[in-house]
This record gives sequence, structure tokens and C-alpha cells, in this order.
Amino acid sequence: MDIKAKTVCKRWRSTLEQVNILLNIFNHGIINPSRDQIREITGRLKEYREVGEYNVYCWFQNHGNRVKHRRLLQNVPGTSEPSYPLLPPFMYDPSWVIPHAPRLLDLFPIPAIHEEEEKVTQPMPFRIKAPSTELSLRLPFADQ
Repeated sequence: MDIKAKTVCKRWRSTLEQVNILLNIFNHGIINPSRDQIREITGRLKEYREVGEYNVYCWFQNHGNRVKHRRLLQNVPGTSEPSYPLLPPFMYDPSWVIPHAPRLLDLFPIPAIHEEEEKVTQPMPFRIKAPSTELSLRLPFADQ
């Protein structure tokens, strides 16, 4: 009887160093890594213990879902106000909404406007007659 050698796929048991590396990567914003990133991460993790690319992919999927689930559980249903502010803190300050006029120094006082200056001068009158479009080699005379 020939006993064929079977490849036994054992469940991945991560080391503390591997988990710390994965958590650091996740906390720095790589939530859903690309295939190239997964290959690079797997290469780093193999220094501590054997790990497959699929295990790394599943870890990111599972960890992301756990984080979302924890956030949902923290927001207890039945409370009328959310536990997080809806607006940035500076928008709750009324001085941000109502601007104050800056106080000016009297270094350059604004002169008073006299009644004579208030009258607006009439603009230059428009020509009623359009200029001629005829081309001529004659010099224009002022007496015409």
C-alpha cells in the first residue's frame, strides 16, 4: 500500500509580532490592501512564521468588520443624541458665525463727503451717428 503524501493545510496561528504588524498597518489607514500590498505584507510576516496571502486578506476583512461592529455597539440604540458631534467644534462658537467689525485706528481718518462731491457727473454722450465705413484716401477736413 502506497501512502500518498498529503499536504495538510493547518490553520494559521499568528504570532504577537505578526498581529502587531497587521494592527500598525491597519491603524495607519490601509484598511483594504491591494494584491501587491498583501504580497508585501505577507513577505514581512513570513519572517516570524509561515503565513499565506489569503490569511492576510481574511485578517484585514475580519478586522475591519470587527471595528465596524464595535462602533455600532458603542452607539447604544434608544439615545436621542449621538455620542459624536455632528459639526466641528469651532462651529458651535457663535463668534465664528457673527463677524465683528475690526476696530480701526485713527491714523488715517476718513474725510467727510461734502454735498458737492455727492453729485455724479454725467458720462460722456454716445454718438448717435455711426462712423462711416467707406474707405477714402482723402484727408479729413475739419470744416466738413
